[in-house]
Amino acid sequence: MGQYIFISTISVYAASDQPADERAAVLSYAGKDAMAETAETLRASGGSLYGPLKAVCEQEAALQFPGMTTVIRPGLIVGPDDETDRFTYWPVRLARGGEVLAPGDGSDPVQFIDARDLAEWTIRVAEARVLGVFNAIGPAQPLTMRAMLSEIAAGIQAEPRLTWVSADFLKAQKVSPGATCRSGFRGKATTPVSTGVTSAAPWVPGSSSAPCRRPQPTPLLGSKPCPRTAMRS
Repeated sequence: MGQYIFISTISVYAASDQPADERAAVLSYAGKDAMAETAETLRASGGSLYGPLKAVCEQEAALQFPGMTTVIRPGLIVGPDDETDRFTYWPVRLARGGEVLAPGDGSDPVQFIDARDLAEWTIRVAEARVLGVFNAIGPAQPLTMRAMLSEIAAGIQAEPRLTWVSADFLKAQKVSPGATCRSGFRGKATTPVSTGVTSAAPWVPGSSSAPCRRPQPTPLLGSKPCPRTAMRS
């Protein structure tokens, strides 16, 4: 075997409140035995074990396949088969119409990557046998929250009325920031937001207000139902 590719995550980074490149420090696993962790212990941790365990996996890959490892660290992955209700919340909510609560003042940067862009780029990395550690995030150009919602609305032909509210208000309402809000990584993605929205539509979480429904996904390691939150992004 000439190359081992491991799909990791930007959640391995120790600091989540500032931009990070591939040289930034990663989280440390503080448990007794990473190999003894299960889906149950991951859920019980509230997800806090996810980043450290991914970091351990990166280290194990490098140990088992020295000199032939490629580690890819995606951000929030969106597009077809997206079952997380993080990005897909927005097209569902905008399609419902009426007044829509939106975080900040619209100027906050957002980042995510379309699954098809990630897949194509990973194949190119394999074909060229590119080794090393790489963040995988997009879009290629800076994107604000206002621009993202505008492109989503255009993709589903909606005309929502956006009401922007401050971070302090959201915090007081116990609304947590979504993964799309993490920024500071150099973008690679090329699929337009409007294209990603229309292709992901058949996979939005099924509800009476959703534009379409999808089958229930097969449970994955650490997966659990994601409650619908008014400001989840």
